[in-house]
Amino acid sequence: MTSRSPSAPFRRVAIVDDEPVARLGLRRLIERLPGAQLVGEARSGPEAVRLLRDTEVHILFLDVHMPGTDAFELLTRVAPDRVPIIVVVTGFPDYAVRAFDLDVADYLLKPFDAARFLRAWERACTALTHRTVAAQSPALGARPEASASSVDAPRHRPLLLRRDGQVHVVALREVDWIEAGHNVVTVHTARGAFEWRQSLHALSQRLGTAGFVRVHRSALVNAAAVAGVKITRTGDGHLNLLRGARVPLSRRYRAALDAVLRHGPPRAAPCATSNSAAS
Repeated sequence: MTSRSPSAPFRRVAIVDDEPVARLGLRRLIERLPGAQLVGEARSGPEAVRLLRDTEVHILFLDVHMPGTDAFELLTRVAPDRVPIIVVVTGFPDYAVRAFDLDVADYLLKPFDAARFLRAWERACTALTHRTVAAQSPALGARPEASASSVDAPRHRPLLLRRDGQVHVVALREVDWIEAGHNVVTVHTARGAFEWRQSLHALSQRLGTAGFVRVHRSALVNAAAVAGVKITRTGDGHLNLLRGARVPLSRRYRAALDAVLRHGPPRAAPCATSNSAAS
């Protein structure tokens, strides 16, 4: 039976996986989480459809391949208001891009350890918090554009970045800054640089509520990575980042940077976790 502290959020969790060993491993991890209650398991697509139709599920750990269907077809068979927050669990890395296109909270690649599971759990809880805020706020519900920019969980999810023929799942906290180039941007991270075919303007819109701020026409910075600010007599300057990078700062963007450094971006309440889950 799952233990729950009085202050921990309450999450109803289910597992869909046709492998008994995989279900057992997930079950044991979930049972260690305060605030998590395992409310069902399914071994096939039809079982999963019935589970989601008959049981309220907040967060679903979903395998890609299962008898009767796959995860992507399964989600088309479930009424939109019955689809929970999804964490894909699979041994196949090739489905990552398609999975994130369906707004999954995270992509757990087997085999994974307890620490990686906890990161997925926290991302799922954050996504659930954003969904709950959007559903409960009449003001945001009446303004789709506000909902999309303020509480849309996909904007706070990891980035899928390609390098050396592989897809890397990069958490936003690992990103220091993003540099505009010719038809691509360079994403500077704790794991090195990645090139990405995106515009800096689009990324600024997407990541603005996650603590990223435009500081130059060619630079977007993670405010949490800023170690110091140097201003010249002209009003321009540069930023020193925690990992040693030096990023140009334009006076045009100083006010936006100051606002984020003073007040920070909107933040969702973190999901409660248990130290025992990572032991």
